[in-house]
Amino acid sequence: MFHSSFAIRAAIAATAVLILAQSGSSAVAAGPSFPCNAGDLTPTQIAICSDDSLAALEQRVADIYSAQLAKLPANQHAGFIAQERAFLQKAEACGINKTCIRNAYAARIQQLSPAPPPPAPPAAAGPSFTCSGQLAPTEIAICSDDGLAALDRQVTDIYSRKLASLPASQHQALIDAEKSWLATRNACGINKVCIRNAYNSRIQQLNAPAPAPARQVSCNEAVGSAQASVYVNQCLEVSPATHPPCNASNACALIIAEIRRGCGMAGPRPPAFCAAYR
Repeated sequence: MFHSSFAIRAAIAATAVLILAQSGSSAVAAGPSFPCNAGDLTPTQIAICSDDSLAALEQRVADIYSAQLAKLPANQHAGFIAQERAFLQKAEACGINKTCIRNAYAARIQQLSPAPPPPAPPAAAGPSFTCSGQLAPTEIAICSDDGLAALDRQVTDIYSRKLASLPASQHQALIDAEKSWLATRNACGINKVCIRNAYNSRIQQLNAPAPAPARQVSCNEAVGSAQASVYVNQCLEVSPATHPPCNASNACALIIAEIRRGCGMAGPRPPAFCAAYR
């Protein structure tokens, strides 16, 4: 049977001195939790007493065991003591094999040492706005839902990148469109399905390619060459411009606007056709 080290641990977790008999030195080192000068040491105890590193391991196991036992409620002591007794029997089976003893004590330290607490989950990222202060109901709903917060960040990112890519002349139009969409989103109140749909719709809108500029339809194409010729001749008759837009390849609206301008400047007796452009 393993010497009284188990009883010493369970009762007083004693600290002893290792006598380095084998070296004949008068120096002392911290020993294991049992006395190394007892007359009935087992082979495993003798091996521990002859090796400072094994003695330190044994003392560490004794310290951890005693601390853990002290923390447990009384109704759990018997089970914990039985575990320690089983470990000591396993260590004793190593005999004088120091590698076996070292592995047994190292494994016991792992068993006795409290497991590190699990890492805290990463904090969920909030929306693009601050979730504090006076918030609208829709903003409160977004702040309370990680999925909606992620959608808000996505929309803000796409919007910011698109705004940066546009020429300055188009900024205001996109800003106005964003304000209009925000009003639509906020009309959802706390309805999270409605808010989610609003975000998904806005993502599609922002990601859609810009429409190609519409091709100008010439006056010839719009009304035929005969009527376009009438507009052109009237335009040339009244336009005061040196290079008026009186050309059938231009849009009819451009030619007519010049006719109306010229008629307005024709004085008290404009051409008869001007009456149609008042």
